[in-house]
Amino acid sequence: MHYEIERRFLISGLRPGLNLGHPLSIVQGYFEVPFPEHSLRIRIIDDKSAFVTQKLGIGVMRKEREYPIDINVGKMLLESCAHVIMKKRYFFKSWTIDFFCGHLDGLIIAEKELTSLRYQKVNPPSWLVNARDITDSISNFHLARLATELEGTNAIALPEVYRLLSKKIPKIVLTGGPCSGKSSIMKSIQKKFGDSVHCVPEVATILISQLGISLLPDDQVARQRFSRSIYRIQKIFEATSAEHAASRGKKCLILDRGSIDAAAYMSGGLSEMEHIYQTTREAEYSQYDLVICLEVPPKDIYEKVKHNNPARSETYEQAERLGEKIREVWFKHPGFCLIPNYFSWTEQEDIAMGLVINL
Repeated sequence: MHYEIERRFLISGLRPGLNLGHPLSIVQGYFEVPFPEHSLRIRIIDDKSAFVTQKLGIGVMRKEREYPIDINVGKMLLESCAHVIMKKRYFFKSWTIDFFCGHLDGLIIAEKELTSLRYQKVNPPSWLVNARDITDSISNFHLARLATELEGTNAIALPEVYRLLSKKIPKIVLTGGPCSGKSSIMKSIQKKFGDSVHCVPEVATILISQLGISLLPDDQVARQRFSRSIYRIQKIFEATSAEHAASRGKKCLILDRGSIDAAAYMSGGLSEMEHIYQTTREAEYSQYDLVICLEVPPKDIYEKVKHNNPARSETYEQAERLGEKIREVWFKHPGFCLIPNYFSWTEQEDIAMGLVINL
């Protein structure tokens, strides 16, 4: 496995008069994989050669494995791909320029491969017209999915790509231990900001309460399977909610817990979560812009709140330990903000509101 280091630019065209030479005709198919930062593709070039490629990660540097395969095997695998793109590839002055075809007709992307992260800053040459860096935002896998979405519609690719680029919406995680006040603060935020924010409920609670799922404490396989289900559904909730919120001009997403919260409930913590989800803490951190963590309240308040909620079974000591674990898995996030329990409920709400406003 080696590292692919490159910068990608969306361009509107090339300076007239450039002699690009003869292009390669490329068909690329992507399989749906369960991990958000992995991709697995089949590439067929000029209907003569085929390659299978795995990429791990996002951004300027990604791990890559690529192997040549028999052309007939490649065509067979291509038929099973969920998403397919077609393009004409040119090479010019150390740049790779792809003109997309089919449902992505009109889209042009220029790529510059780098030898080291030390030289990752790239100033696109003047012969690339209206170059916009999309390295950290749109991959070919995203474009392949877009091509699938455009099938059977009259939509034009380029406006949809610019919509994808502009739809990034801040994600705020609201987390904390039992009885820390997440639900009440979520309701207060909804009441204050109304339709300008979009709130996403906790996935695990929905699955357990609505589906009546209960797991035996010693059934490790079932618990891991359930954890993976939560993770996949969480990602679907977040992606769908983000697209909905962005299309309606909302300020941000407020999430009742984020993906990293699961590590606090696993005996192996973050390392177990990374293994089960096939991800990394850094990759999950990158999905969220702000993390508001609430401390478990003092014991007298906890016992009072617990008494009013028959679903709560944790002792105060257990709740405190769980709250500490949640804080530990999140505190290295660059946008982590802890609201201590010596503040009153009203003060905590005011602090949380201020963080949302200032994001």
